[in-house]
Amino acid sequence: MGFRRKTANYAGASDTDSLRKASPITYVDSEVAPLYVIASDDEAMPPQQFSDLMRKLKDVGAKEFKQLLRTNSHRHSFSYWARCGDKGR
Repeated sequence: MGFRRKTANYAGASDTDSLRKASPITYVDSEVAPLYVIASDDEAMPPQQFSDLMRKLKDVGAKEFKQLLRTNSHRHSFSYWARCGDKGR
């Protein structure tokens, strides 16, 4: 299933307004709750979206986020989930 189909399935629609409303980046501001953003090479999401989210977090002055980008990895980001809990601190 292609990325467009997956996002339309997630949003329940394929029009631009619905997709924006379903996107977490739409709601990012300086008061965003703590985030741990993980991406790897084995994602359905285009890699540029990871960079876009990081840039938006920095642009709005968000302070409570960490990022983990795994390159040259054949594992999905969920494989790194343990890094988000106590083990990741």
